[in-house]
Amino acid sequence: MASSRLRLNSSKTELIWIGVSRYVQFCPTGPLDIAGVSIRPSRQVRDSGVVLDSELSLAAHVSHITSVCYFQIHHHHIIIIIIDEYDCCVGLYHLKHLMPSCMRWSTPDWTTVVLFLPTQSLLAPLQSVLRSAAHAVLRCPRRAGLTQLICERLHWLPVPERITFKLATLAYKCISGQAPD
Repeated sequence: MASSRLRLNSSKTELIWIGVSRYVQFCPTGPLDIAGVSIRPSRQVRDSGVVLDSELSLAAHVSHITSVCYFQIHHHHIIIIIIDEYDCCVGLYHLKHLMPSCMRWSTPDWTTVVLFLPTQSLLAPLQSVLRSAAHAVLRCPRRAGLTQLICERLHWLPVPERITFKLATLAYKCISGQAPD
């Protein structure tokens, strides 16, 4: 780095110890001096929109996605209520496209491909976000059966199928020579 006249930016550089928890506990917890910059290891780092933890469990990533999406759902649900109060005519077509597009801006859709071998404990919170978004868009009661409505009226895929679709789309674009989104 010195020969190329490069320096670390201590405010942007993150360090994480990755491994099995019984081994990571023996790694130094104090700041490390790297190229003249003191960097303290952290338990989570963010890289290209993906939150990684020291065990690569992706639980931190799912937690981040769900918290941001719930914020977006709540924010847009308030907008939907305001539209209803002023009797503006906004159809289901517009609302079903508004919600996923707003959530996609806040958490890039391509980061879901890191969940290609998910466990049920990781999929459940994401499916819950999808159901909450459907409740906000369809304006139906909480007890309404949503599984069929999500597929038939909104044309949204369940989370496991969505991940498979994103992976298949990415593979197709790589094979066909198209630039991935």
